[in-house]
Amino acid sequence: TDLPDFLSPVGIQAGQFQSFYVKAQTGDLIWRSEGLLGDVISSNDDISMFTGKWSSGEFSGVQSTVVKLTGAVTYGLAPTGPVSSPPTSLPTNPPTNQPTNLPS
Repeated sequence: TDLPDFLSPVGIQAGQFQSFYVKAQTGDLIWRSEGLLGDVISSNDDISMFTGKWSSGEFSGVQSTVVKLTGAVTYGLAPTGPVSSPPTSLPTNPPTNQPTNLPS
């Protein structure tokens, strides 16, 4: 089940944790019961995903069952330094193998 993008970006600073309440309006399962609380589901140099707990309602009814998100998560990284200007345009005349002007 594809879920829509967030309406605005969610910034997460390096070393910080962020929880999300994810709901599929179709009722399709987007998680499965597996692992111990805080187990790493997936990780790379940019982000780590952990197991968590599920809720039977928005911010209430938190259950003790540990669950993991199934499927793919799409994310992006914000620029961390000064943004460079776009490259200059290509040369108007392509380079040649022979000099076009001889030294005087």
